[in-house]
Amino acid sequence: MLFIFFIYNQKIKLSQHQNPLIDIRLFKIKDFNIGLVAVLFHFMLHTAYLLLSAVYLQNGLGISALDSGLYFIFPGILFIISSVMASRLIVKFGKRVLQVGVVILMAAFYFQMTLWKPGISTWLVIGLMGAWGFGNGLVLPSLLNIALKNVPARYAGAAAGIYSTFQQTASALGVSIIGGVFFYFSKDGWQMAYHFGILCLLICVIIVGLMLQLLPGAKTADENVTNIISE
Repeated sequence: MLFIFFIYNQKIKLSQHQNPLIDIRLFKIKDFNIGLVAVLFHFMLHTAYLLLSAVYLQNGLGISALDSGLYFIFPGILFIISSVMASRLIVKFGKRVLQVGVVILMAAFYFQMTLWKPGISTWLVIGLMGAWGFGNGLVLPSLLNIALKNVPARYAGAAAGIYSTFQQTASALGVSIIGGVFFYFSKDGWQMAYHFGILCLLICVIIVGLMLQLLPGAKTADENVTNIISE
């Protein structure tokens, strides 16, 4: 009810030529909406994975809290490397860079779901976490460019604010919803809980991939988008 009232209030402010907190006209841009959906589901899976993997490493695989934290160093390094690579490659290859990252994430999640069992090799755990970090670096930092690339420059500030709102909301939803699924199945064992948790992450990353597929490969003219917003 509050959300409906908020949207109604923002529309009134626009009609009265006041300054709304969120410019509703931005949601007339199809590519912007698709980008926001991709942002929503990617940040859901990103924050949820940090929770699921940290808990499962300790409770499911019997790794100490200190060692579990150290396991995140390698994927963090690969995340930095791939994000720098993506910033350069995306200029030439566009959304294909992100799509490659999505495929890597799918593979990393699938093999973690099937191979992460008690007694697994330490190097295999680190390797699969590294694959997650590398794939995530190709996608996450560049999502902002993809979501806002067809927004006219004069609306960039308002669009960035909406993006940030979706990002924070998605992080909370990922921890609460996917984390809820994970802890619900924990009564059947941590391995079962992790299986269903990763399954949720796979669904999220598939949706991100679908959204990226729907986005145009080349930039469109700002003039056409500006006309849509002005109508």
